[in-house]
This record gives sequence, structure tokens and C-alpha cells, in this order.
Amino acid sequence: MGEVSLSKCSVEASVGGLYALHYLVGGSFGITPISALVSELSIWYSLGRKGILRVGVGVSAIFPSDFSFSEMPYVGWIGLKAVL
Repeated sequence: MGEVSLSKCSVEASVGGLYALHYLVGGSFGITPISALVSELSIWYSLGRKGILRVGVGVSAIFPSDFSFSEMPYVGWIGLKAVL
């Protein structure tokens, strides 16, 4: 994950996947290999003088771990978050 801040705007990017860590109620715990990577790119704008609230837009995508980009589902989104 990485973030670059430019005054009131910030750009965030992240990549994760290949393994899923899970815990189920009742004590089942494990690591499951998955053949996909999840990526996200977003742009945020700070609101107010202290910049605690941020509004942003982004896109998330899932692609196979063999980097075959022929089928890559993605979704765009709008968000609001508080930065403490």
C-alpha cells in the first residue's frame, strides 16, 4: 500500500492477494491460497480546516495471478472516511 499527499488531495494505491487468512467462529483458522490479486487506486480530498473528513473516488480490480489481463473485473466507487 502506498499514499502520496499533495496539499488537500491524496492518492492511494494498494495490491494484495494470493493468500486469504480466515477465522471462523468455533475456532477454525487457516490460510487459503487463491489465484487472484486485488488492486485499488483512489483519490481523496480533505474537507475542513483539520482535514479529518475525506471524500474520494476510486476503482478496485481483481485479476488472475498469472497476469492475464484479458478478463479483469473492476468496480468504481465513491467514499467518505474519517482520518484520525
